[in-house]
Amino acid sequence: MGLVKATPARDPAALVPRKTKSKANGTKSKKAKKLKRQQEDQANPATRAGYALERLEPVNGTLAELYPDIVKCFGCNTCTKACPQELDVMWFMSDALRGDIKAVAEKSFDCVMCGLCAARCPQGLAPYNVARLARRLYGRYLAPASGQLDRRIEEIVRGDFDAALDELKQAGLDELKRRYAERDVEPALEQTWE
Repeated sequence: MGLVKATPARDPAALVPRKTKSKANGTKSKKAKKLKRQQEDQANPATRAGYALERLEPVNGTLAELYPDIVKCFGCNTCTKACPQELDVMWFMSDALRGDIKAVAEKSFDCVMCGLCAARCPQGLAPYNVARLARRLYGRYLAPASGQLDRRIEEIVRGDFDAALDELKQAGLDELKRRYAERDVEPALEQTWE
């Protein structure tokens, strides 16, 4: 395999045509306008509100206060069509407009933050950022506490698993593979939302 010579990255500002006005009517050419839009898009990635989660309250207006542009959504459904996770992005944005944090968190739970919804949005919205905020608010303030997690932490602190962990650390690779193959696997839990 041969080596590939690296080329320096192009500066978007260097791509601006020198003559941006047409001789006939003094207006910018289509090519110059397109280039300017591309430069603006590169310079302005999807905006994410700055916030301190511990200072926020999970109330009706929180999402709209931090992302006031969500009112620009006109329901074209382009975001939903672009989503590789097949999420109903338009619907959780509708829930965000109504301030329903729980609904946004539930409907956007499988969002992988790829940004395709934002890239396709004709209004320039970033639904994944709105969804992330809703999930954070829901997880911190609205989701029920996990009793099982608290019990497991207590078991770890008490040392209930120390002997079993020491035994596994001493086992050879073949023994670990055998135990892994013979382990009891719980059936997948079906997630149901109230």
